[in-house]
Amino acid sequence: MSVSSIFSTVISGIKTVTTVPTIVTLKIFDKIKRTVYTIPRGNKIDTKDLQPGDVLLVNVEDGFFSWSNVTREFICAGQAVNPHLTKGHSTTVHAAIYAGSSREKRDRYAEVGDRCIAEAVGEGLKIETFPLKNEHDTYFVFRSKSPQIAQKAAEIAKDCVLKRGQLPGYGDYTKWGAICSITSYAPLSSGDFLKKAESLSKNYPKEFFCSGFVVFCYTLAALNFKESADKFILLDHESTTPMQLEHYLRTHENNWTFVGRVET
Repeated sequence: MSVSSIFSTVISGIKTVTTVPTIVTLKIFDKIKRTVYTIPRGNKIDTKDLQPGDVLLVNVEDGFFSWSNVTREFICAGQAVNPHLTKGHSTTVHAAIYAGSSREKRDRYAEVGDRCIAEAVGEGLKIETFPLKNEHDTYFVFRSKSPQIAQKAAEIAKDCVLKRGQLPGYGDYTKWGAICSITSYAPLSSGDFLKKAESLSKNYPKEFFCSGFVVFCYTLAALNFKESADKFILLDHESTTPMQLEHYLRTHENNWTFVGRVET
């Protein structure tokens, strides 16, 4: 082993040793916050109860630190520095849209099945049968009180994934966008939201991250209805973390219902 590689290994070890206590501390504070504000986990529901357009948020309650998925731990820590999001868990680390039946076309990005989700993951936009193989997670399920809007958002999500197979470079995952969203301000006014929707319809983003993709689909859906803007998700898709999305959905009960949780 070269001197440079040994040095890199030592530095990496130091970073790990100093980072783990920081993450553990932040997660402890987050657990206290959830106790104080009593954020409900909901009743357990079955996958057959899901409807197209449902927003699925992956929540990981796995102790204070897990070596099995360090990336999730860093997401938890980053989100835990936002104490004002009192109705969101820092342990909510991923978001997807329930797409329902997907039978349009099978390709390397889109599976075919009766129960599917559309999501932005490390490999980019994908449609996968749900529940995912070899994945054991808890999903918080939120449902729009406007079925037509939810259905349209699900259709947009599927169209985006299928477009990926037609346009090279479209639908890649943006890790940098996900990182930047942690320090960004997501809420939009009704006017700014509608302007954002118009802009996105003319200039589609080429890269997505998980919660940003969910918000993007609901933002584009707004162009197909004459509903009040607050029927959608008044957040900037580039600035929305999973925790921010959960906080928004829980605090807008006039337009969103917390259905419960799916455990896979």
